[in-house]
Amino acid sequence: MTYKPTSAVFDYIYRPDVLEMATLMDFTKYWKKESNVSGERFLSNHGQATTHSLHRRKFPAVATLIGKRLPDARSDNVELDAQLTLQQSLLVLFKPFRRRGDFPKQNLSDFYVKWWRDEAPEIARQFLQNSNDYYTSRELARKRSDANMEQFRAMVDGDDYSDDGSNYGASEQAEEAICVDGSSDDIPEDYFSASPTITTRVRGKVIDACSKLELSHF
Repeated sequence: MTYKPTSAVFDYIYRPDVLEMATLMDFTKYWKKESNVSGERFLSNHGQATTHSLHRRKFPAVATLIGKRLPDARSDNVELDAQLTLQQSLLVLFKPFRRRGDFPKQNLSDFYVKWWRDEAPEIARQFLQNSNDYYTSRELARKRSDANMEQFRAMVDGDDYSDDGSNYGASEQAEEAICVDGSSDDIPEDYFSASPTITTRVRGKVIDACSKLELSHF
């Protein structure tokens, strides 16, 4: 039995000519490989070109990137290594390519800046915004947690019991004050009514290797 290596990135590199302008993200989102040859055929160098083909998904997939999170890009003072990682990742995900040579070995930052300014699709910009929102939300959650802790400490410094003689004391009042923020824990009836999607996991090692532009089969 002959082992034929395959991965989402490998399938992408040897995608058919009709998908030449597809990005890795769109390829993963809209296309899937099946063990037949009735769909769009891989290029001949693909190890499964004679047994498998690509078919358009019935429902677009949600590509889940497993591995390291993209660096925080909200600040102009991003460290050089983090900035390079961010640029490499966005290029690999949202700029069509087939080989390592499609990206420059030197002056990648200049290449990225021009691409981002003139060619990057809107979905790439939204993707980066969503990534940055994670860091914004994390900071807000941390600030709220710190504020709640200070509020709790201030309120429990008083007597343990309320003045009316009940056992509903400062600790309980503090907990209630922290937990009640005007929001509701009820889940809306239509919460699960979103359109069906399929989750596609692009493994961290593949994305990490790809983002460094060092795929072994280039």
